[in-house]
Amino acid sequence: MITAAEREELVEWVKNLEDAYILQQLKDLKMNEKNEFETNISKPEKAAIDQALESYQKAKFHTHREVQESIKKKFPELFKD
Repeated sequence: MITAAEREELVEWVKNLEDAYILQQLKDLKMNEKNEFETNISKPEKAAIDQALESYQKAKFHTHREVQESIKKKFPELFKD
């Protein structure tokens, strides 16, 4: 665990920091802390998630049970007891 003195030392270090790269890294770290999930996915992944959410909101989806029944009808040989 970080002590109050160590925290103060870090604050002072950041206050005096002039390295743009390190400042950007700290800014990115702060953003990750606020919204970790969104900053760790690619643009295509985010687009796919957004599309799926839109389909869900418009009730354009199939339940697990519906998919199971469809597969059983399409491939009955796989579900013989």
